[in-house]
Amino acid sequence: MADARQELTEADARRRALRLAEQDFPRARGLADAWSRVESNERTLRDLTAKATRAARSAEEARALAVAARAEADATATAHDLPGNPVELERVRTALAALLAGIGRLRRAIGSTGERLGAHHADAERYERARKDRLAAEENYRLRLTGLRTAQQDLRTREEAIGSTEEEILTREQEARQRIAHAAQAVPAAQRTRNDLHDLRVRAEEEEKRLREDLAGQETAVIATGSSLRGALGRPEVVRGAGLDRSSLPEEVADDPGSDVRSRLRALRALADAVERALGRPKGEVSDSTLLNRHTDLRDQLAGGYDAQLEERNGIKVCRLIDDHGSHDVAAVGERIAVQAAEARGRLTEREREVFQRFLTGELGDHLSAQVITAANLVAALNDTLRTVRTSHGLGVELLWKLDEDADADVRAAVELLRSPSSLRTREQTEQLREVLQRRIEDARRADASAGYAAHLRTALDYRDWFRFHTFVVEDAAPGRRRKLTGRTGLSQGEQRVLSYLVLFAAAAAHFTSLAESAPHAPRLILLDDAFAKVDEPTHGRLGRILVDLDLDFVLTSERLMGNWPEVPSLHIYECLRDPHVRGGGHPALHVERSAPASGVRMSKLPAATREWLAGPGLARLWEAVRKRLESNGVQATGSLRLTSVSPLERNALSLLLGKPVTGAAVTVRLDALDARLRASAAGLGLRDALEELGPPLTDRRAVRAGVTARREHIWSSLGSALDASPLAGQDWTRQWYDLLRHTGVPRGVPPEAAVRTLQQAVKVLTVLLGPEQGGTRGRGELAAMATGSAHGLDDGTWLARLVQRGIALAHGTEFPGDAASRRALWRLVSVTPDEVSSTVLTYGLRPVGGGWREQALRERSIHHAEAHLTLRDLHDQQLRLPAGTVIHICENPRVVEAAADAACVRPLVCTSGSAATVVLTLLDALATTGCRFAYHGDFDWPGIALANRIILRYGALPWRMGAEDYEHLAARSQREGIPQLPLDGQPVSAAWDQHLAPAMTALGVALHEEVTLDLLVDDLSGRT
Repeated sequence: MADARQELTEADARRRALRLAEQDFPRARGLADAWSRVESNERTLRDLTAKATRAARSAEEARALAVAARAEADATATAHDLPGNPVELERVRTALAALLAGIGRLRRAIGSTGERLGAHHADAERYERARKDRLAAEENYRLRLTGLRTAQQDLRTREEAIGSTEEEILTREQEARQRIAHAAQAVPAAQRTRNDLHDLRVRAEEEEKRLREDLAGQETAVIATGSSLRGALGRPEVVRGAGLDRSSLPEEVADDPGSDVRSRLRALRALADAVERALGRPKGEVSDSTLLNRHTDLRDQLAGGYDAQLEERNGIKVCRLIDDHGSHDVAAVGERIAVQAAEARGRLTEREREVFQRFLTGELGDHLSAQVITAANLVAALNDTLRTVRTSHGLGVELLWKLDEDADADVRAAVELLRSPSSLRTREQTEQLREVLQRRIEDARRADASAGYAAHLRTALDYRDWFRFHTFVVEDAAPGRRRKLTGRTGLSQGEQRVLSYLVLFAAAAAHFTSLAESAPHAPRLILLDDAFAKVDEPTHGRLGRILVDLDLDFVLTSERLMGNWPEVPSLHIYECLRDPHVRGGGHPALHVERSAPASGVRMSKLPAATREWLAGPGLARLWEAVRKRLESNGVQATGSLRLTSVSPLERNALSLLLGKPVTGAAVTVRLDALDARLRASAAGLGLRDALEELGPPLTDRRAVRAGVTARREHIWSSLGSALDASPLAGQDWTRQWYDLLRHTGVPRGVPPEAAVRTLQQAVKVLTVLLGPEQGGTRGRGELAAMATGSAHGLDDGTWLARLVQRGIALAHGTEFPGDAASRRALWRLVSVTPDEVSSTVLTYGLRPVGGGWREQALRERSIHHAEAHLTLRDLHDQQLRLPAGTVIHICENPRVVEAAADAACVRPLVCTSGSAATVVLTLLDALATTGCRFAYHGDFDWPGIALANRIILRYGALPWRMGAEDYEHLAARSQREGIPQLPLDGQPVSAAWDQHLAPAMTALGVALHEEVTLDLLVDDLSGRT
């Protein structure tokens, strides 16, 4: 009992000690604050990493610009000549604008570097404070742990003096053990936290060291760029050529290597700001492409024996003009040309004055005056015609042709002066007209300086732009009242169209009337193609009556109008027919007589009644059988044919046609007798001509077959001749190639002439690739342009490409390629590089192993959550290797990649962008060989299921949220959220991975695209699910 009491005393002491220790334990709030500071430090480190990367990229751009600026300054120094006229030498200033753009980027890079440095110092201070807080927390932990142990000893001592019952002792002992266990569990977690904080501190110190090294490298690059800038500004000719005012620059532009880096950067920023203020803002971004385009424009516009040459000296592009005497500076040539142009302009001005005085204000002025007067007379004649024509509702049209209200004073003065002939103008009026016209020509020259003198005259003297037409509607019910024809006139659409046609018809009638004196026999003919489109049918007859009233001949073409209007007294109606079995057909001639308004192509040679009877249903089977027989026997009316199961209607018609009774169920018709019968009848035509009048022209199929055979033999004989005349003659594979092509034949739809040309082009290409003089590596587009003139002549799918690929395969003893990858491999076998850069695959988060720059670039983009486009060339030049077992997610829509990048997801992703192209399959094949596994997600529609089957079956991929339950869940969620649901169209496709998916989709009938699943996919890619 004494032992139990002692143990109880000890337990009670431990209980009190634990209670006191519990009060001194670190609180959850303190631990949460510490953890928050750790996370803040981690975010700060990530931000510093991103900023350092961007700073490195800016430094690299500044370094490239510095090299270009230094090279440009050195090249200018060698010229020893400066632009003298900045206006004429704008292209030279464009090159200097590139320097200005580089200075601006340099200044921004310097400012950005300073800002990043300041932010880095602030982050370092925050990190130091966090480190001190962590050390203080660790010290506090140790002190409290020591206090806990002391309290335990004190508790054990005090419990010895306190008596308790056995039950209380046991209860308290159990509680004490539980608290001790909890405390023991908390100790390892606190130790792990301490270790993590220590690791974070070490990494932060390493990152700080690296950032300081990067900053030092950037400062060195910026100072080197400043040296190039100072070198360029040290050349007086460069400063003068750029139009810089030397006084606007700092007095001391030299760099002081003895100064500290901060002072040197501040001096460089002051210099860059001064140069940028002196040059002004560039008009746009200046790139190598801009300079090359300006150089091309200059070269195309040069004349006088000069040629433009673009040279690059030490990275600076310099434009020089070359003639028979050597190379010249653009400025010197520009000054000479300016002087010559000024002299020529002076001589031209005197000549213009003479021409204006003698020609423009005389002969041409009189001609222009006559044109204006004639136009006014035509408008008056047109109004006279319009006054005689009214619609069925009593509406008419009146035209007003007057000077445009916006015409300037020169045009108004010219029109007033041109109302009088030159013989009646005074000297002052002639001089005034000359000045007016000269000002208009100068305006035209300024508007288009590159046009010729004749073009300037046409622009200045085109009187049609001086006047405007105004259309008014008049009504017989309201004499003297007229309304301007606008959208608010109050007329129906049909009335507006009638009035529009009325104006056009009246204009044609007035024009023909004006020609009556000079050409009395000219037809008053107009053509209305697709006549009266979008005009209601009751209006057609009124328009036809207007044509009759205006005494116009007209030809109508239409797919629906027959022209049998009561308002038109007579109209010939013809129907155009063509043989559907003959391509091309004939080209019918159109004959128009003045007395017969007509529309058509060909008149039938058969009398109308005869044609109607012969085309009746009782003879339809006979003509069909006769047509087949004539077309098969060389279009000769020989032999006989037999009709069976003759109906009563057919018996009556055949009896009348043959001139003998037909009584049985079958009848035999001799073609020669039928031909004679038709010639002697009212038809007056033989059997062949009668059939062609009743239907399309006959086709001599025997002659057609003979022609086809002859053309086919010509195709292959020309191929054989081309092979025999080429260096490929005698090679074993050429005979196999020839026999194989002849066996497979020419593709349907290829004309014989095109087939011969394509086969000869194939021989030419194979000679280049497999002949004795094989060249080096060449592009497929280059090879196609050499053989066909088109860079797309050897594109996949063309007959020429298949011919050449089959020849290459036979020559190398390989199989004919069946897919795009095999075709590219076959091209590379003969040193032909197909297009491997235009097609790309969109990826995200790929982190391949390896030390190459491509692998490093992919890892960098993955670290910064940036997508990457890979070309076939990239995939061929590197062997992508990811750790075995890596799960690659595959999506169909690029929007998933964009969302994953925005959310900084951590799992790798490949996008097929619809149906997986060759470049996508090439990447997936490469990843599959390294042991990667795949998970696929696509659209929930039938094409999406078909695409998913292709990927899942090919790579054994897992379905990624593509089950029937996923579909039903998404459909229900989109309905709850009010998202419009698209109908599911097309033929159902079974899902290879889930037999219940297709029935579920069919039952709901809703198509769901990947965007509907976007949030769930992003959660998966981020690792949150």
